[in-house]
Amino acid sequence: MLKRICALSLLCVSQWAMAAELSQGSTVVATSLLDQHEQVQQISSESRYVLFSRGMKGGELIQAAFEQSPEIAKSNQVLYVADISGMPGLIAKFVAIPRMQELAYTVALDREGQQTTDFPAEKDKATIITLNNLVVTDIQFVDSSDAIVQIVKL
Repeated sequence: MLKRICALSLLCVSQWAMAAELSQGSTVVATSLLDQHEQVQQISSESRYVLFSRGMKGGELIQAAFEQSPEIAKSNQVLYVADISGMPGLIAKFVAIPRMQELAYTVALDREGQQTTDFPAEKDKATIITLNNLVVTDIQFVDSSDAIVQIVKL
């Protein structure tokens, strides 16, 4: 019995270790996430840009870009994904998500951090993942909303 448990644990760890960070040429698995209104949002073959934040600063940059260029926020080719798994659950539930519900655009949320584990991120930056039929063609880390507006071409 102990051997089976050890073997199963080793298998699980090896599968986790093989999950590599996205890079140019990687294929993104079509993913469904719930947004701040509990509606399903999808990264699909029609998605051209995934704007990703794992921290507050990256999220602020994306929000500022959406304010600068509302057409980016409204585009079906752009999906804003935020990993809020690092946020304490009560803060997320009673403060952050209610504030997000007031936004005029959609924020797909990874509440557990599982669906965006392989999404690359840098501290205090937003990640722009450019896709072509779910294949990553470019990944950029930006530290200004102007850079987001300049890169995202609709």
